[in-house]
Amino acid sequence: MDDNEIKRLRKQSVLKTIDEATLRLLVSDSVFEHRYTICKSCEKYDDQYGRCKMCGCFVKYKTKLKKSYCPLHKWDKVND
Repeated sequence: MDDNEIKRLRKQSVLKTIDEATLRLLVSDSVFEHRYTICKSCEKYDDQYGRCKMCGCFVKYKTKLKKSYCPLHKWDKVND
């Protein structure tokens, strides 16, 4: 095995690890869409900045995370 092959295999391994870690942190697309729709229709959603006026989060990002939840209890964290 030459140096280029070793580098390629290491890169592939690192990318696989990142993919697996991401799957542990992020919700599915359907859960994200459901949460994001709820937030965008909420009276506490700041459309100008895409933020929640209650907790100050950037809604587009918070709604993607499994362990995040709505402070108004409109949606909960995902437990695996």
